[in-house]
Amino acid sequence: MARLKDARALIVIVGETTYRSEWVEHEARLARELHKPVVIVKLAPGFVLPEALYDVQAVWTDPSRCEDAVATILAQQKGS
Repeated sequence: MARLKDARALIVIVGETTYRSEWVEHEARLARELHKPVVIVKLAPGFVLPEALYDVQAVWTDPSRCEDAVATILAQQKGS
């Protein structure tokens, strides 16, 4: 929890089985409680999100644009 508290954002890499991960569910819920921005990177368009991310406001990107998405959300966070 301490690492997420100190983090500026949560980056979730969504692979084929990510939706089944209890750890991803836990960290996504914790990020919401801490009001952390979330960057979701789907490795393929058809991969399913973990339930905890269904209604999270997030920046969506594909793997080739991950750096751009992280930079965008961190810049937005600085501006608020």
